[in-house]
Amino acid sequence: MKINYVKTVLLIATLAFIGCNDSGLKEAVTKELRPVKYVTVQTNEKGLVRTFSGISKAQYEAKLSFRVNGVIEKINVQVGDALTHGDLIARIDRLPFELEEQKAKASLAQAQADRRNSESTYQRIKELYENSNTSKSELDSARAMVESVRAQVRSAKKSLRLKQLDLAYTSLKTQHNCKVAEILKEENENIKAGDPIALVTCGKKSEVEILVPENLIAEITKGMKAMIAFDSIPNEIFKARVSEVSISANSGVTYPVILTIENQKKALRSGLTSEVTFLFSYKSHTKKFYLPPIAVGEDSQGRYLFILQERENKSGAVVQKQKVRIGALTSEGLEIVEGIQAGQKVVTAGVSVIHDGLVVRVD
Repeated sequence: MKINYVKTVLLIATLAFIGCNDSGLKEAVTKELRPVKYVTVQTNEKGLVRTFSGISKAQYEAKLSFRVNGVIEKINVQVGDALTHGDLIARIDRLPFELEEQKAKASLAQAQADRRNSESTYQRIKELYENSNTSKSELDSARAMVESVRAQVRSAKKSLRLKQLDLAYTSLKTQHNCKVAEILKEENENIKAGDPIALVTCGKKSEVEILVPENLIAEITKGMKAMIAFDSIPNEIFKARVSEVSISANSGVTYPVILTIENQKKALRSGLTSEVTFLFSYKSHTKKFYLPPIAVGEDSQGRYLFILQERENKSGAVVQKQKVRIGALTSEGLEIVEGIQAGQKVVTAGVSVIHDGLVVRVD
């Protein structure tokens, strides 16, 4: 009788525990499931966003140089100076060029004197010839001498003009309203014609240059709008339009693109790093999805994701492995070209420790 009594008590206690704590049991089981984090797949209905790194520059930039060799005698400007048309930037030692000009003047004076003498001689021989007092050959010789000396005068004039130009080229002056961005040489430095002396920036508008990969360059057109942000100018967004699109790629298989900033600010200057953002219309693109790169796994069969399927009893979710095809890594995340749909829940944490069919707890 004692044994039967004990069995009866244990049976009643067990049934009571199961009946009264069914929800608690489910909760305990759920807590033992492996936890995972997920994101819900969404699309950007506005379009495809792309961001490129760029460098600001002036609308016009020029490296100014002398047209003649020489020693820099004076640099008349400093970095940041504002210049107007005709302002002196630098000057070469003029003395050697002044001496050359004087020599050219002397050569011209001598040639002009020789011309006068030859013309006088020719006139005299011509009169003698007309009076039959000299030969035809002497007349021809005198005429040839006049023509030769006249050619020497023309040559001497051109030589003098060139020496005068060389002398004028010893002064380097600006041809536009500009600002000095950089001084590239020092005073007393011996330079050759064409050596850059100063970098100047001109124009009222600033520009930004970016490099666009070949798979997107066809979508960039002249006049296209963009937004630009500069690290050095926080909390400020600049509107811009594409002003130039290169038709040839550089060595990195990217195409240079120039954008002109529309809302100018004094803080803008050459050499600032920036981020240029375009919004491409979906008219020319299939809608794509973007996920954190950590959500994508890879095995011998290719790339895959883990999709969460809710269970009927709402206790956890079942992991479903799904193959995908990926695209480019963008500022929005890794592009998923094929394999998922909007609204699906994709595991983003714990990918390496779960497998297809596993029941997990969703956090």
